[in-house]
Amino acid sequence: QGRPALGIKAKNGVVLATEKKIPSPLVDETTLTKVENLSENIGVVYAGMVPDYRVLLRRGRKMAQQYYTYYRELIPVSQLVREEA
Repeated sequence: QGRPALGIKAKNGVVLATEKKIPSPLVDETTLTKVENLSENIGVVYAGMVPDYRVLLRRGRKMAQQYYTYYRELIPVSQLVREEA
């Protein structure tokens, strides 16, 4: 039961947006984040299951770090997408 997520590409940047609904009044709103950075040049937003998102986020960050360690430059978006898929 994912909430809507949207990415808009512009000439000078990107806008990522998502709906953030708190599942319970007992949940602290500041602990929920739906937009994260994988690296300096790649951001990600999720709409779906939180555990799945955490796995993909952790794996993507690890790939980006390994690429940077080896090549000393940021991983291209297309390569990270290909590896994550």
